[in-house]
Amino acid sequence: MISSEDVNQLKENHINDTVDAILGNIPAELLDDIDETIKRKNGKSIRINTKNGFLIFIYSSMRYRKYLYEMNKQIEKANQVIVNSFKRKKLKFTKTDGQKIKLNEGLIDKTKKLLGIKGSHTNSEESVVDHKTIIDPYHELYNIEQAFRITKSDLETRP
Repeated sequence: MISSEDVNQLKENHINDTVDAILGNIPAELLDDIDETIKRKNGKSIRINTKNGFLIFIYSSMRYRKYLYEMNKQIEKANQVIVNSFKRKKLKFTKTDGQKIKLNEGLIDKTKKLLGIKGSHTNSEESVVDHKTIIDPYHELYNIEQAFRITKSDLETRP
């Protein structure tokens, strides 16, 4: 992952970069802006200017279904831990309030706003590099990783 210091060094040396954006770390006001701006139609994207460069977000209905399924499974596990409070497990959608475990509704709301959205960070202007040029290599990377997963499981190989 790239740090703010790395981004600053790239800027100083006039080097363009593109990396995945960690959506869980974005500020609440930016999250609200994304949620209001992005059209939730397959392949629609937006570019938001920030102090460190540009964030590009793309919506995918397939990613939406995957993230929704994963979120619902995690919420179900969290509810099981809440009901069976003797299992003091720390899960993604739980928080402790003194001795009591409960659902973290704020995190669930934040996660719902990000369902189906993938983010990338770049310091390149849109006139230099368009959204498609930034997003497409990540689709190819997914295909390559999927091929490795299939090969690894079919051949039962490990590093």
